[in-house]
Amino acid sequence: MKKIILIATLIVTGFINAEAQTENGTVLLGGDISFETSNGNGVFTASPRVGYFVVKNFAVGGEFNLLTSEGFTSWAIGPFVRGYFAGTEQGKFYGQLGVNVGGATGSNTRVGFGIGAGYAIFLNRSIAIDLGLNYNKTGDTNGIFGIGAGFQIHFKK
Repeated sequence: MKKIILIATLIVTGFINAEAQTENGTVLLGGDISFETSNGNGVFTASPRVGYFVVKNFAVGGEFNLLTSEGFTSWAIGPFVRGYFAGTEQGKFYGQLGVNVGGATGSNTRVGFGIGAGYAIFLNRSIAIDLGLNYNKTGDTNGIFGIGAGFQIHFKK
């Protein structure tokens, strides 16, 4: 999986000609993906997102979260706000807050929220690797805490 992400990042890097990272008018495209195994059980998570920087350092957009494991699936979809602060062209801290509607195998659709924070390391003017923490909760189910990495692509019009 790491090789696929690395190859995709290199391909995208070769085709993008962006002029800014977090400036007004920049489109944010990316997300997180993981696969883990524990005691023979596999868990797959994916969180693609797309956003638009409405002002410098602040993007609004939508995100879809999916978690699957042996006979269990949960999902959530909704808007988010992401802000970047205290950084340079090489990296910036970020915080993200969102609300969602989601459900899981054997349960009804519920309203929830997600919160995250981390540090975005810019490989160039367009590609960032995000290192961060997040917490997602939908309805009255247990929340899911995560730590990991993802990537974002910043397209300037």
